[in-house]
Amino acid sequence: MGVKQANNVKSRPVSRLTTQMEELDWLYGGNKRPDGLWYWGLPFEKISLWAGQAGVGKSRLAITLARNVSRIRNVGHPQFPYFNVLYFQSEVDISTFKNWVESDGGKMPANLYLSDSDTLEEQVADIEKVNAHLVIVDSINMIEEFRNGSDSSLKKMIEGDSSGRGYRSVCKDNPRHIILLSQLTKDGKARGSSVLSHLVDAEFKLWASGLGEFYMKPTKNRYGKTGPNIKTWLAHREDGVEIIMHFRDEDELWCSTHNIPMRDLWEECRESREATDRELKKMDKRFFWLNILLRFSPNSVRRSVIKNLQEEVNFE
Repeated sequence: MGVKQANNVKSRPVSRLTTQMEELDWLYGGNKRPDGLWYWGLPFEKISLWAGQAGVGKSRLAITLARNVSRIRNVGHPQFPYFNVLYFQSEVDISTFKNWVESDGGKMPANLYLSDSDTLEEQVADIEKVNAHLVIVDSINMIEEFRNGSDSSLKKMIEGDSSGRGYRSVCKDNPRHIILLSQLTKDGKARGSSVLSHLVDAEFKLWASGLGEFYMKPTKNRYGKTGPNIKTWLAHREDGVEIIMHFRDEDELWCSTHNIPMRDLWEECRESREATDRELKKMDKRFFWLNILLRFSPNSVRRSVIKNLQEEVNFE
């Protein structure tokens, strides 16, 4: 392209694909469309990385996402009436994986495709074959080129080179988003070279936060926000993954584009603290008069009152 004046460079808005999970759409971010409305969700022609602890719930959340997207109508495209999803699974055989998907949400949609291809060349061919709009690679740690471990191998996977195409180039053929799943190291970094985090457009970390619960937050996002309150908590349920807590209602932009009132965290904290103070004052008064009562009561009355209090608060 060479050198150009900035005001002569043409720009275009990023198109997005909803995840059908508002909290996940919010984590990925949004931008204004030419008609003035807002897109929220997965940015097309981009690549994101989900890095999480082993067993935290990456695959289960990805299965939920794959099932959601495969059920979205692709309006105006009769050849592909629904968005096509391609899920690469190289950690277990795909028949076992199919059982996982169906146990979490019923019968698999016809436009949700599975593949056990574990080389970049095979995966690129599969993506082109099914014309996938969403691609999930579970996990990138099992791809042959990744296992080579060199920075140049990782760069080739993402960007491609003269010998073959990478995820980036196949991502731009048609509107599609690619999600790469990876494990976290003990020091909280995506397994492999740090080059990977620099090459992708967005990176999300998934951490266990309790029994059967975990949280997800962006640590890098070229097309959305990052920050201490840009995260959401999830929990494992029998039929999949469920959002249990989030901060999106404190985001002024999200609230204004969805016509919902903005939740003021500080105001809620103040109200909660005042309510707690009122309850403590009531308790202080009750204990004051209880102390007076016990002081001037016979021993039998004291023992009866103490016994009732112990039963009430389950003292042993």
